[in-house]
Amino acid sequence: MRFEKFTTKLQEAFAEAQSLAVGQDHQQIEPQHLLAALLAQEDGAAASLIAKAGGNSAALKQALQKSIARLPKVEGTPGEVHVSRDLANLLNVADKEAQKRGDQQNQGGEQQFDAAGQERCSSTFFREDGGGLAAVAF
Repeated sequence: MRFEKFTTKLQEAFAEAQSLAVGQDHQQIEPQHLLAALLAQEDGAAASLIAKAGGNSAALKQALQKSIARLPKVEGTPGEVHVSRDLANLLNVADKEAQKRGDQQNQGGEQQFDAAGQERCSSTFFREDGGGLAAVAF
């Protein structure tokens, strides 16, 4: 995973996802953290992409908050967070798609995250919410 290839917006969202994980005492940055950070960007593309796909970004934000609140908390590791395997896999898929298109920079990384990770994120939410979150989001 090469962060320097991500767009500025995706880098900002990743930093916010890390901050969110630290603030919630999570040991790992999960796809939910990154998606929540992407949706929180006022001038980001994630919310509009979800709307174009027929989703409800406000409902997704609420469901993400609940999902994030249920993630395991770890005390005694001040500020130590790592990228989860799920998030690393998701970012690698987005990078692979960019390479297939010949992108020099991960242009539109937010869109790639959404497109490449929709199935993975949805399956994560299906496991956690019995289908509730994915059904609300899409």
